[in-house]
Amino acid sequence: MISNRRWLRLFRQNAPLLVIALFEHEVVYLVRRGTRTIKAGVLPLPHDVIQNQRLIAPEQLISRLKAEIDIAKLDVAVVLPTALAHVQYITLPTGLDIEERDYQVTRHISQTVGLSMSEVFYDFTQHNGNETMLAVARQTEVAQYRAAFAKTDWHLKSVCPEQQVWAGIHHHESSQTQPQ
Repeated sequence: MISNRRWLRLFRQNAPLLVIALFEHEVVYLVRRGTRTIKAGVLPLPHDVIQNQRLIAPEQLISRLKAEIDIAKLDVAVVLPTALAHVQYITLPTGLDIEERDYQVTRHISQTVGLSMSEVFYDFTQHNGNETMLAVARQTEVAQYRAAFAKTDWHLKSVCPEQQVWAGIHHHESSQTQPQ
């Protein structure tokens, strides 16, 4: 999973980037090179590809995307459905260095959320002062996507919960409209 800052940097790179979001019977995709959109659209998927927002048939997803997007090498960013990730804002003490902040976050995941650190991926982004957005996903939820792209020449670069994407866009836009 990636922080909002890194998510925004993904869109500024020069290599082609495919961003996908899965819904019940379709995949929404966007292909960008830097800030230029190359292609975007919605592809219908057979009913057995996705069930309960989980990718069940990765080979069918890949074949549909490959048929639509004729670019040999791509980096891929997946927007993870809301139901597959735990995202929340937590308040951390002010003045923590990165190691102390990481310790507080991992402690929150294991003690408050109740997940073992060995079975999750997580990321956090500090927002206003000591407010931190925490995103946690089980490794099994991310592994589906890793397996889907492992046999292709497309490289899975990141997986990010959709709440984190929207919060990052809102945070980025609101910081640009703040009076100087």
